[in-house]
Amino acid sequence: MTQETLERITTMDTASVETQIALHCAPMIMGLKTSNLLIVPESQTVCVQRLLWNTKMESFLLYTGKQRTAEKEMYKTVLLLYRISFLRNYLQDAQVVHLLRNAGYKDFSFEGLLHQFASRYRAYRNGTRDFPHEMGIFLGYPPADVQGFIQNNGKYFLYAGYWKVYENQAQKTKLFYYYDLAAELLIRLLSQGVRIKDVLVSA
Repeated sequence: MTQETLERITTMDTASVETQIALHCAPMIMGLKTSNLLIVPESQTVCVQRLLWNTKMESFLLYTGKQRTAEKEMYKTVLLLYRISFLRNYLQDAQVVHLLRNAGYKDFSFEGLLHQFASRYRAYRNGTRDFPHEMGIFLGYPPADVQGFIQNNGKYFLYAGYWKVYENQAQKTKLFYYYDLAAELLIRLLSQGVRIKDVLVSA
């Protein structure tokens, strides 16, 4: 981020749901990305859902559990925020279906896929299974990069940005640049008094 954007962030309430959504989900909100993860205190979960009401975006609860911060231990909620049409279409892609089938997924309905992933993610957070690397699929990463990460155990990548890139480095680097611009634009709007709900409704 630019120095100007970083300075704007220091003037904002970084603990607010609106600011957290702007910081972590801008590419999705601006229509450049399928989905993003958002981690908020459990008490703010309903607020997130209300902000997404009557928009083209939804949230799906992946996990709620204790998380220790520098000050205290508190319950945090991990949400998958996604553009409904984007994620539905992406999960029907032939390469995506092939990758998920190889990962052991059985139910390929939209809701079924989300529930299977959430179950695997919760099991990982509870210590009963390894990290579900297919998470990259549910975050809209290109199948080739997800497959490359799995096959190479996260090593030998061409570039690391919003995810580890295993092909088309120039294209992904440009895309990451636009993701950064989306975050800076959204932060600028919020710092000028625009409400995140207004952005979500119009996006």
